[in-house]
Amino acid sequence: MASLKVINAEDFPTLQAAVDAVPEYGVVAVGPGEWECGAVKLKSNMTLRLAAGCRLLAPDTVEEHARAKYVPEERVQTHFFIGAEDAENIIIEGDGIIDCRGHLFWKNFDNAPMSEVTPRLHHTHGYFSGLWYEPIASLRPSGMQFWYCRNIQMRGVTICNSSTYTVWTLGCQKVRFDNISIINHRRGPNTDGLDIDCSSDVWITDCYFDCGDDAVALKSDIDLVGKDYNCERIHISNCKISSTCCAIRLGYEGDGVIRDVVFSDNIIRDTNVGVDILSIIPYHNRFNIRHGSLIENVLVTGCTMRNVRQPFKIWGYADPYNEVDLKPDYQGYVRNVIFSDMVIDSTDASFIGGWDVSNITIKDVCWNIVRDPQVYYTMTMTDKPCIWGTGFMLQPLTLATEEAPIINNVRIKERYRSVNGIDMECIKYRSPVDDQEDFALFRRSEKSQDCVVFLHGHGSNGLQLAGRKDLQDLLQEFVDSDLNIVAPNLRGNNWMNHEAVQDLQWLLTKLRIEHNFRKFIFVAGSMGGTGALIFAGLHPELVDAMVIAGAATDIAEYLEWCQECEDSECIRSVIGRTIAERYAGKSPVAHNACSLTENLSMPIYFSHGEADEIIPVSQARKLCLLMSGKNNFNYAEVSGGDHDSPLQRTVSDFRDLLKKLS
Repeated sequence: MASLKVINAEDFPTLQAAVDAVPEYGVVAVGPGEWECGAVKLKSNMTLRLAAGCRLLAPDTVEEHARAKYVPEERVQTHFFIGAEDAENIIIEGDGIIDCRGHLFWKNFDNAPMSEVTPRLHHTHGYFSGLWYEPIASLRPSGMQFWYCRNIQMRGVTICNSSTYTVWTLGCQKVRFDNISIINHRRGPNTDGLDIDCSSDVWITDCYFDCGDDAVALKSDIDLVGKDYNCERIHISNCKISSTCCAIRLGYEGDGVIRDVVFSDNIIRDTNVGVDILSIIPYHNRFNIRHGSLIENVLVTGCTMRNVRQPFKIWGYADPYNEVDLKPDYQGYVRNVIFSDMVIDSTDASFIGGWDVSNITIKDVCWNIVRDPQVYYTMTMTDKPCIWGTGFMLQPLTLATEEAPIINNVRIKERYRSVNGIDMECIKYRSPVDDQEDFALFRRSEKSQDCVVFLHGHGSNGLQLAGRKDLQDLLQEFVDSDLNIVAPNLRGNNWMNHEAVQDLQWLLTKLRIEHNFRKFIFVAGSMGGTGALIFAGLHPELVDAMVIAGAATDIAEYLEWCQECEDSECIRSVIGRTIAERYAGKSPVAHNACSLTENLSMPIYFSHGEADEIIPVSQARKLCLLMSGKNNFNYAEVSGGDHDSPLQRTVSDFRDLLKKLS
């Protein structure tokens, strides 16, 4: 067989000129050095070979990139650096680098390292645009685009610094990526690695990805492609993947079919979502989606995940999911998905739910979850996250499907790690009152039979003690004192209503029986302090001592004071509405600590800020007057102090209390 004709790019004025001149089945060889290139449109039956030390530099402006003739004006990615349209038998190979120079299109580029793991990985939303660089203009060029091509091969090359999608295949057949690297800035907006759109017979093997958006995105945008092509027969294997969005995403953009996908033997690290499967119908007609993607026959197997926020998510609703008016229009589905043989270290729960999600199997998974309470302590529990998978889901594997998934040999170990590195377990239970799901953080001491009960404040949940930074000295004091710790959620913003009282009575009785606890020492402030006083008045047999800060002592009177506020958005009004809702149909009068002083005989340390605008100091002074002359009651008023000022006294008050108890 005759050898391939090789021509050297340096012999031509531009790389495009070399491509135009190469004979059929010939090779354009680009040697070492930096090459400032214009846009390059490849043709059928050719090879582009980049030598080690070669670096192709993309143009400075969008206009110098190639205009993709099939992309409508309203899309962002109307131009590309290197690509082909209606071509076949193209090879791009070698050890060289294709540098897309994406930073030229971000106005606030800070030259930080591309591999930087930004805080957005562990932020409440994990993935959110606030940490993206701001684009200079609405148009940003893709690194590479291939439209309606066949037999495309890329091997060995590195593609970096894309300003948006790095490699985008649309309506292509028989595409192979072998041992390539895609490295984008982790704060680059929309910097996907591979976007496989309405393409079939695709192999992605032995590749390396470090991206600022989805590493591999499988899409079915038949509206954009203009033909009803399936995205199918996709095999992704033996890759190393890191992304501030998803390692692999199936769906989201498009109404077409995505099926017959194998994602096997991949190593995922430092990633927001491992495997994301979305079939949606947007309320704002985004991407011209009319009924949702049809996704089926997906196998995810043999993968490891480390430092991943959410290992996997299946989401099939309207966007947002509570847009029930769109349900009749939804025709998408997710069916026949298997997750198997996985080892996972994650920081958040996974979710599987949707209007038509069926035949899901999860088996042989070893899963370790270390949650960060800072992320969740101000959130309300939910059983359905938003489309991006965010929200505080109590169960590590939260399910919302009509047909229950098959789950076999899935071993989950979960703990919450406080701001200062203290691990606590999560006790999950259902209320004996109405079967409502709830939880409490718990830390067992092997040296003590006494237990601290920490009740959180308004606007927080049972994770407040572990997640709020200014409470870490207090948590450390509990640990250093070798005490057991329980921090119940008690229905969130409960204000110790009737149901919360019954839940707490049941929980503490259960813990006393199971662990032989001797004393319960309550430490709480604001709403939590209010609740501690109420509970102590109603169940003194379960309260042995208290440290209280900034609490209401007459909740009926306090409710009236809150309702007098004319600003409906201020915290005082919000609290008033909350108390009224929690006590709906039941009078709070019976829960006034000031009416229960005969039962408040345990040691009590109470402090309040003189200038507290959230719970007025008159509330503390009222109880102080009623408790005057009782040796068990210690009151301190912080001169000029606000609502949080008493927190500064809590550790010292707690120490004094322990001395008294000993």
